Amino acid sequence: MSKNKCWFFGDSFCHPCDREYNKYWWGNYVTSVLGQERVLKSVGGASIQHTIHRLHENLDNIQPGDTVFISYTAPHRAYFNGRSVTFDRGFADNVVNSTYFTDEELTVMKHYFLKLYHLEDYLKLFTWIVQNIQQIMIPKLIQRGVTVHHFYSIEKPDVDVDQSLIVAKEWVENLAKEKGFVAEDILKTPHHFGYPDVGDLNKEWSDIWVN
Repeated sequence: MSKNKCWFFGDSFCHPCDREYNKYWWGNYVTSVLGQERVLKSVGGASIQHTIHRLHENLDNIQPGDTVFISYTAPHRAYFNGRSVTFDRGFADNVVNSTYFTDEELTVMKHYFLKLYHLEDYLKLFTWIVQNIQQIMIPKLIQRGVTVHHFYSIEKPDVDVDQSLIVAKEWVENLAKEKGFVAEDILKTPHHFGYPDVGDLNKEWSDIWVN
């Protein structure tokens, strides 16, 4: 009999983005405690479109007894040709993702954000996507006997979505302050919850979900 799986969807708050720090990643602790197999469908820099796409294509494969983690990223990420690009709050000064796009493609995107992009319209789409996940997909999974944990990774969007969820970045900042750690050092690690050299909050974050 195969063991149940622990699925991760979303951005880098649900993904170990660097092999060097993979052993510290909070998701490893969670899956070990649960005794489940880790399944990564998350990716660093993921947009909300990327997340719902991965959820949709894997929804039927998630079985009763599985666990699902979903991190909702900030609205300021867009989706092109199956890949995500990060930009700064509606401005094209910092269009980033050289891993997936050429310099020429990134230049085209910068022009798009400067001349054709409208944040207000995009926030409507962002709201609909998060509502779809929270109000349609998650209830289906729960009804199937799946345990679902979800949170906002970077900020709590000021739109019509569930405002009661925890924000991972705020949680790190608050707990780091209590412990005398430098939050920026923890957050800039590949998985945003630190490692012993800068202050490790991985286990505390994991304990939220498994205790």
